[in-house]
Amino acid sequence: MIFELNRVVEQLAKEKGLAKEIVWNLLKKSVEQVAKKRLGERKKIEVEYDPETDKLIIQEIKTVVENVNDPETEISLREARKIDPDFRIGEELIYERNILDLGRIGAHQVKQILMQKLKEEEKNSIYNEYIMRKGEIVSGIVNRIEKNAIVIDLGKSEAYLSFKDMIPGEMFTPGDRVKAYLEDVVKGNKGTRIVLSRTHPQFVAKLLEAQVPEIYEGVITIMGIARDPGNRAKVAIKCRDVGIDPLGSCIGYKGSRIQSIVQELRGERIDLVLWDEDIVKYICNALAPAEITRLVIDENEKSAEIIIPDNQLAIAVGKRGVNIKLASKLIGWKLSVRAESKGAKTAKDIDAELAQYLLDENLAKTDEGDEK
Repeated sequence: MIFELNRVVEQLAKEKGLAKEIVWNLLKKSVEQVAKKRLGERKKIEVEYDPETDKLIIQEIKTVVENVNDPETEISLREARKIDPDFRIGEELIYERNILDLGRIGAHQVKQILMQKLKEEEKNSIYNEYIMRKGEIVSGIVNRIEKNAIVIDLGKSEAYLSFKDMIPGEMFTPGDRVKAYLEDVVKGNKGTRIVLSRTHPQFVAKLLEAQVPEIYEGVITIMGIARDPGNRAKVAIKCRDVGIDPLGSCIGYKGSRIQSIVQELRGERIDLVLWDEDIVKYICNALAPAEITRLVIDENEKSAEIIIPDNQLAIAVGKRGVNIKLASKLIGWKLSVRAESKGAKTAKDIDAELAQYLLDENLAKTDEGDEK
């Protein structure tokens, strides 16, 4: 059969997603490894492919020397000149060995070693490809659902999106198309594991970059992101072109740009915040549209007490305290708010109040059940 070996190599390269040259190289190394085991570990063995005969040729190489110290790798000048009178010291004499010398067992060993090398190369190829894409958004089809994650087919490999990295409330079934942030690529004993996330703050950043040309081109820079996945996110932006409205650019005509992102995030509200090197202005922007009466800043402690008109307190704090928590996380300062007529209220206080409220509700329900 003409070029049968060549066709086998082409088929393997296609199946494994590898370059044909890589498969040829692995095959040669596999034959070389077995040849050394069967012909002598210390022999100098090289394997070449002859395209005319579609066969691999095993070459045993010996160096021509005056006096032989190692018969496995050397041949005397006198013996070499019996083969060719023109041989000189330092030149190499090449014996061609028949690949059939390896025998049936040797051929089986070659196959085993080649499959192992192909598997390792395939792992490395997948790892190298996806490690370069770390930090990007990828898209694939849900293949199956496991105990703690969904497995997504990316084409060349599978990726894992754990339930904890999914937006609360969302569900996927096999066949669904999923878009996610490529958070990590881990090489392990069982192969390369591609880890995805839909809750990572950078998922929002990459979605904005895809929708807003000014961000992609670097005219608008994302300075920070704080998320409560599925509920709300705050994104700080900075524009280096005074002639561009950064908020309008990100929102788009009739909200088209921001709405497509909100839909992808299952209704997660996105607050765009103008970044400012002046911390007072930055805090005011982060809590807008709430009006701030006064700020008490402690730069050493990186904390601020924010005084709010009584009728603006709910806006500043937000539902379940999310707004003040995200603003604090975005800025990196400890923020506390209080109405002009009341004491200071921090995010921690809000959590405590919420916990007490839930406890009181549960106790009330228990009492009702006892009465019945």
